[in-house]
Amino acid sequence: MDPLALAFPPTRVFGPGCHYFTFRTRRGRAGLAVPPVCAEFQAALHLLGLEGVSHVRTAVVLAAELHLVAAVPDARPADRVGLVLQGKLAPSLARLGLAWAPEISHRPLPAGADGYPTFRYLYRAPYRAGLAAEGEAWAGYHCAERDWRWFGPLTRGPAEALGAGRGERAAAA
Repeated sequence: MDPLALAFPPTRVFGPGCHYFTFRTRRGRAGLAVPPVCAEFQAALHLLGLEGVSHVRTAVVLAAELHLVAAVPDARPADRVGLVLQGKLAPSLARLGLAWAPEISHRPLPAGADGYPTFRYLYRAPYRAGLAAEGEAWAGYHCAERDWRWFGPLTRGPAEALGAGRGERAAAA
């Protein structure tokens, strides 16, 4: 288990240190939403926790963007999380002829704010973008297991019936 997960308890309320990140490809070129990138994305998120960089609570891969919510330890600058994730995924992008845009967008989320709208927004993003049909699991979606305990029951629709939701389940579909 991600050692940082224990420091950030499962709750639908954002605690101190939660940030919303957006990463874009250079010139907005599409190509991220492919199985190899989605699989490496899931592995990179897991490593961020194991290495103590951050605890990713929820995240999604779209055609030309990645979005994630991560709890960042006090001692670590938030932009460092972005640089580490970009570094882990850069070889995958290079194999596809893609590169990261130089800027990383991140903002702190208000401590005490309800996380449900943000979790739901990221969960629904691949369906809104036409990357997956309703009822299909999206391998580029991730929800930390402890967060899925509160968020999963609040979701509805065919994708959940197939076991999608947590990134590990979606990737296995």
